[in-house]
Parts: sequence; C-alpha cells; structure tokens
Amino acid sequence: ALLRNREVHSSRESRRRVQVSCLELEGGSVDRIDFALAEGARLEPGQSQALMQIVGIMQVQNEDMYLERAARNVLDFCDQLFIADHGSSDRTGEIAEQLSRSSPKVHARKIANPRESSRMIAEYANTETWVLGVDGDEIYDPRGLGLFKQRLLDGEFDDWWSIFGNVCNCTEFDPTEKRARGFM
Repeated sequence: ALLRNREVHSSRESRRRVQVSCLELEGGSVDRIDFALAEGARLEPGQSQALMQIVGIMQVQNEDMYLERAARNVLDFCDQLFIADHGSSDRTGEIAEQLSRSSPKVHARKIANPRESSRMIAEYANTETWVLGVDGDEIYDPRGLGLFKQRLLDGEFDDWWSIFGNVCNCTEFDPTEKRARGFM
C-alpha cells in the first residue's frame, strides 16, 4: 500500500474515522494520528505536489533470503528506504546494515517492538510524502514502478491519500520459460 501523509477533507455525511498509525513521541508520550476518510475525498483546492517525495518502509524479520533483492528492487522508486529489523535470528540484520552502507538512501535499524518502525518515518508526517510499505519478500515490476513513479511525480494522484495495487502470490516460477503461476 502507498499512503500519503497529508490531510484529506470530506463531507460530514460520508465521514468515518480510521486510525492510521500510532507514533510514540520523544518523552514517551503517544500521539494518535487519525485521518478523516470518505468515498471520493478530495484535497483542498490549490494544494500541490511541490516537494513530493517517496519513502519506503520495510518491517522485516528473518527475511535474509529475500531482503537484498526486495530492497534493491524499490531503491530507484524511493527517495529514502527505511528497514526495521524486528528481532531476526538469521542474517537479516547484517544484510540490512550492508545495504545501508552501500546506499545513502537506505537506513537500517534494529527494533524491539513493531510499533518502533513508525519512529523511523515520523519526520515525514504532515509533509508532501508518499509512504510505500514494502514486505521483505515483495518484488515489483521495475518497469511498472518507473511508470508509476512518473505518474506520481506528474501529479496524477494529487487528490488521493492511499493507493493499493494487485498482488500476485507466486506458487511456481519457471526461469527458463519466464513464466510464473499463482493466485491473486
């Protein structure tokens, strides 16, 4: 899912409250961030994508087989990529650190609680930022990502706050035939 850190406005008749995330702030206080969400919600007229950026967040645990490929797969799409390793017992943490040393766009951190990953992207709250949640074993079509990024940069989704794509769960892959089978 791709989420946008900006306020969305809607009519009272169709409004419902959705808790998006809970950030623990410095000093131990907790701040809940709620967005008003409605069918057909729109941004205020005149708001723009002037400083739009794309930030990726990966919350991983024991993903050493896939992590490097999954992270490198989204590096060109993301302006920054944050990897939160939640108690891995394999080489996931080591791979995440290697990735952060090899690219200034990658930031790796070990976390004790899954909620801590929100701290890694807290500075982007209330900015012109899209946040891409990436699973540690998720691979995207590189050509499709490039095309989609251009659509984001061109402002096609300026009125949107959340975008979900289709996922194909691969159960078989034949590299010789370049064919995959699976389900959606």
